[in-house]
Amino acid sequence: MSLVYKLAAATGPLNSNSIIKPGGDANFAGAAKNTDLTKPLLNIGNVVVDVLFIIAAILAVSYLVYSGIQYITSAGNPEKTKTARTAIINAVIGIIIIAATYAVIRFAINIGAGLVGATS
Repeated sequence: MSLVYKLAAATGPLNSNSIIKPGGDANFAGAAKNTDLTKPLLNIGNVVVDVLFIIAAILAVSYLVYSGIQYITSAGNPEKTKTARTAIINAVIGIIIIAATYAVIRFAINIGAGLVGATS
């Protein structure tokens, strides 16, 4: 993406004041008014948080399924059954922690987005 396009996108609709002219002189007077980086950073933060929590949820559910398979295939062996049962409990606790953490972080991001929106 070229500098001209980035600057034009940052200033809104293209006009003669927001692009570099063919003669080489640049007019950046309109560029300063809409270069607020908080909204793009919030968007990037939202995506990163969502991706990390999706990965964590997939891993936790996979661990739960794996532990369930261990429990089923323990064939009555008390030691394997106890190990599998502990793993199932740990996986469920992990899923609860992931869900609670996601809710708290999402709440904090929404509050932060509200504060950013109020100041701009």
